[in-house]
Amino acid sequence: MLNLREFTERVDKFGELITKEELQTVFHSIARKIPEKKRESFLEILNHVRKKKDPKSENRDAVFMAKAQDREEMFPRHTSFHEELRRYGMPDTRKKAGRR
Repeated sequence: MLNLREFTERVDKFGELITKEELQTVFHSIARKIPEKKRESFLEILNHVRKKKDPKSENRDAVFMAKAQDREEMFPRHTSFHEELRRYGMPDTRKKAGRR
């Protein structure tokens, strides 16, 4: 089983090799498999990626942007995990900003 990092790296490498038409086929194939309840979320992801495009910097790396989006999505879960630990009396072991 692939962890998230390995999976996204393989997907990124695949993305470097395919044409625009092939990418459109991939999107279409994924879209057909998304359950009705999750379709709006999928469209929100597509819109989120499109809004992040910076027209002043066309050379911006798409993989960098995708990884930034991954961090944005993962950070709230990480924070809530620590909140859950505190709720059950476990100490918060994260380093505080400004402390060494």
